[in-house]
Amino acid sequence: MATVNLGAIKFNWKGAYNNSTQYQVDDVVSSGGSSYVCIQASQGNAVGNATAYWNIMSSAGTNGTNGTDLTSTLSTRGDIVYKGASALERLPKGTAGYYLKQGANDPEWGEVPAGGLVHLGTTDVTSAGGYVSFNNIFTTDYDVYRCQWSNFRNTVVGEKLTSYLLNSSGQEVGSGQYETVHGLHYGNSGTDSHGSGRDWGINFIVNTNTSVHNGVPCSGHIDIHNPRDSGDRCTWNGESFYHNGTYHFQQSYAGCLANSVEIYGIKFSVTGGSINTKSTFSVYGYKKS
Repeated sequence: MATVNLGAIKFNWKGAYNNSTQYQVDDVVSSGGSSYVCIQASQGNAVGNATAYWNIMSSAGTNGTNGTDLTSTLSTRGDIVYKGASALERLPKGTAGYYLKQGANDPEWGEVPAGGLVHLGTTDVTSAGGYVSFNNIFTTDYDVYRCQWSNFRNTVVGEKLTSYLLNSSGQEVGSGQYETVHGLHYGNSGTDSHGSGRDWGINFIVNTNTSVHNGVPCSGHIDIHNPRDSGDRCTWNGESFYHNGTYHFQQSYAGCLANSVEIYGIKFSVTGGSINTKSTFSVYGYKKS
């Protein structure tokens, strides 16, 4: 039977080119960052100069001169690389709080527009507990913070939703210094009415002045104004909707602390029972104007 010599049926990697090595067809070597395949057996015919013996497989990059070497393009932590007009370009790290946007041709950093509402944090209650805290969420980046809740229910009927202001250590601030006035509108299928009241010199903000019934989810918000201004009183205003088992209630309220103190966070709690699962609490910041 005749024998057929197929030669190499795959490339044979030989590593870096060596002038003293005998190379065969389909041997592959590296030299100067490029790779070459042998097309004619030989020894001592250097790659690059002996085109009768070698074909180039892949060429070395240009070490950053055409923007293909990322270690040359990127120089600082936070840098971003993008495709420019003719090569890769570097976008330096942006200012804290800025966002990445698309310019006319290339990406660029932009400042969040004045008055923009920025989401800062959310807690979805998955296990019933006595409170939900947002520690150190108030910074000097914003003038006003909106703290919002939805689908709030308690584990027991007949308790109220309250909130406490916190210092930098997450501790409650202003014991006996909360001064709040509120207005109530309420009704059912047969009647409606309204009223007003005050919560003066107590230890917390009352978000629902009438006990909350679990038959209807409670929702609402409280806006905290200039909490990090230690030279003036922290003020707040809010609104809530809830049901007490007999009436639907719409409550509006506003107040302040009796003294000037810097506020770093907020904690929501209940006067009894626990905040039930599926309740959601979120904090947003209004960008400074």
